[in-house]
Amino acid sequence: MSTKGKSAKCRCRQCNEHLEFDRGDVGRTINCPCCGLETQLYIPSLPAIKKQRDRAIIGILVLVVLIMAGVAIGPGSIGQAVGTGVMAVLAVCLAALVILVVVLWIAFPVFMYYGLARVEKHLTEIDRNTRR
Repeated sequence: MSTKGKSAKCRCRQCNEHLEFDRGDVGRTINCPCCGLETQLYIPSLPAIKKQRDRAIIGILVLVVLIMAGVAIGPGSIGQAVGTGVMAVLAVCLAALVILVVVLWIAFPVFMYYGLARVEKHLTEIDRNTRR
């Protein structure tokens, strides 16, 4: 299967400008039309999105396991020994803890990703301004 004619996009590794090229040119080094410096053409991947999805799936699985464990333990001998009122309080605390962990499991990487993207953008602007 030929890759000629199919276009791809990447960013210049020097000035972060968008570049469009034929997929057959992947790996080739060119001079960027914007900054004039050498940059290698590449096909960007989507690791951040995939990692976020994987973290969400793991978080949901942990939540399901903890809920199943709580249901299995609840009506058993522990529930009878400490009383239903105490078990209800423990169940609410466990549920709140699980929700907090799941929210942080998903939210923290998202905030870090966007925070690092802003830092990278500012560093690129600083670098571009100091070259002039």
